Amino acid sequence: MRMIDQTAGYSSRQPGIVLVRLVTAGLKPLAALWKALGNRRVVNGLHDLTDSQLADIGLRRSDLYDAFGTSSFFQDPSSHLSLTARTRHSDHDMITKL
Repeated sequence: MRMIDQTAGYSSRQPGIVLVRLVTAGLKPLAALWKALGNRRVVNGLHDLTDSQLADIGLRRSDLYDAFGTSSFFQDPSSHLSLTARTRHSDHDMITKL
């Protein structure tokens, strides 16, 4: 087989598959951005909860401010909040077991 006959894994007989792969690859970053912005909107809604409601889910109001302060506009602050709540929960479990 000559070098000119070799391709990078794309066949000229399947142009539709190539197009689907290119479109899918281009949409993945947009989908991730859309998800991050949606999660950001939901986390922003947590500001409407009372302090006791936040405590029920393992958060403090300062955690909300920290999550928004440490993430840029396009980042997802919900991962920071879930990590904070899990850490606080595991710390609380360790203290109560002593």
